[in-house]
Amino acid sequence: LLHITMLGCLMAAVLGVLDFITDPFQFLIFYLFPVFFVTWFGNKASGIAVSSLSAFVWLADDLIAIHDPVHVVSYHWNLAASFGFLLFAVFLISRLRLALMHERELANTDYLTKVANSRFFSEAVQIEIDRSRRYKHILTLAYIDIDNFKAINDRFGHNAGDVLLATLAS
Repeated sequence: LLHITMLGCLMAAVLGVLDFITDPFQFLIFYLFPVFFVTWFGNKASGIAVSSLSAFVWLADDLIAIHDPVHVVSYHWNLAASFGFLLFAVFLISRLRLALMHERELANTDYLTKVANSRFFSEAVQIEIDRSRRYKHILTLAYIDIDNFKAINDRFGHNAGDVLLATLAS
């Protein structure tokens, strides 16, 4: 996490230099790259830190490259606006990442039993088969079968069958 944050800070610093070199052009949108990188591969706190740094680097570039004296309120406004913009991006990116992780979990988890579903099982078995072939190891697969499960559903109802499956899975 520290390496990711440091790389994001370095990216923000490089953008600050490029922003200074290309004086008349605004670079604020490009500060989204380090913010996105750190938030996605790090965490929200690191993204906020890099957003803060990016906003101050952007402001420092404006202060250094000043040609006409401008009222000090405009600097505060620009800092607040750029920081707000980048902070908003951090929260959007972190929510997007959480939603993606949740969707992955839903895609690989059975709704009723909360254990891996057949899609996840097939992928995991294929990985193990490939590993077994690669290292020339024996692969053993065990499974559990519930005898007369249909009879349980017919006699006690599907709710009882669902409870039995969830209990067995846990």
